[in-house]
Order: sequence, then structure tokens, then C-alpha cells
Amino acid sequence: MPIPAFDDRRLYLLLTRGLCLGDPLQVLEAALGAGVDLVQVREKPFGEDGPAWIQSVLTLTDQYGVPVLINDRIDLALQTQSCGVHLGQADLRLHAMGSLADRDHALGLSTHDREEMDRALIEKPDYVGVGPCFPTETKGYRQGLGPGQLEALLARSPVPAYGIGGIHAGNLPDLIARGLRSIAVSSCILASPTPAQATAGLRRLLDAC
Repeated sequence: MPIPAFDDRRLYLLLTRGLCLGDPLQVLEAALGAGVDLVQVREKPFGEDGPAWIQSVLTLTDQYGVPVLINDRIDLALQTQSCGVHLGQADLRLHAMGSLADRDHALGLSTHDREEMDRALIEKPDYVGVGPCFPTETKGYRQGLGPGQLEALLARSPVPAYGIGGIHAGNLPDLIARGLRSIAVSSCILASPTPAQATAGLRRLLDAC
């Protein structure tokens, strides 16, 4: 699958079945219909049904023209013909410096500080995740980026940057005021009793800036 342009894809859903309040595919479809324009399939770990689950997601997202990346697993991304893979810093350390720069699939990388940003940029990622913006139970972070840290990381990135970590409609305006224009979220949509409404609220805020 061709590498998509990420500049205009601003609402990134990190899809984990265990976080979904309702049927995962129904939650996903509600989110896609309300404005999610990028999806990551994230399971810790992927089980034997991983390829089949990814294919179910792809069948649905294809109807909306929304690209899908796979968390951690380059092998599953290639096997299922997803558009690419997202790697965290621990995954990145398993690869030699610069070894991921020459590839034919999309690459997203997590960053938490200046040093990690500089390491990530060596790999020429298509986008970076920046955070945690706020404390989040999903990833176990007890505090978010301090004053000026988010702005500094955004300024340092030459590629699209997605804020991640504890983001919801109530605190998104603060991030927008600090210069953020794209976000990656999970629980605020997946665990909502009204995922379409939750998605639409985030979409309105992003589209207004």
C-alpha cells in the first residue's frame, strides 16, 4: 500500500480491543464516520488472531479511505499489507541507527524528549508521536510534558507530530493554544458510551484551529 500523506490526517485513533466499551468494530465504524482519519491497530501482545483482526479492521477502514498502521510489528504490517508500522523507543533501540530510513512502508515513531526526537529523525519517519501531553493510565505516565517541552518538540520536528497521552475534548484546547494541530487518542473514544459523539467533539476542535 502506498505511503499516505500525513499532513492533513489530524485525528489518529489507537485501536485496542480491550479498551473498547462496545463491540470494537462498531466502535471503530462510529469513529470513522465521525472524523477519525488515521488508525493504528495496537494489541499488547498480538495473539494468534492478529492477522485476521487486522484484516477485519482494514476491510472497514478501506470503505472510508483511512490508512492503518500496526503497532510494533513490522512483520504483521507487511503480511496484512497495512500502510506501515509505529514503533516506540524500546522497539527503535532494537534496530541499528538509520536502518529503517530506506523502506517502502510508512513509519511512525514515539518521542518523549529532545534526545528521543533526534534519534527518531535519523530514521526519517513519516510522522512522530509527542508526549505524554497529560498523565495517562493507558501508558502508565504519571505526569505530562512540562512547560515549554511540547512546544520545543513540535518546533524540532520537520514531519507531522501527533500529541499523545491523556488527551480529551476538555483539555485539547490547551494543546491547540500551545501549537498542536494533530492528536492520537484511544480511551476517550474507545471507552466512551457514545464514540461517534466523542470523536465529533475532538474533530470540531481540530477543524476550528
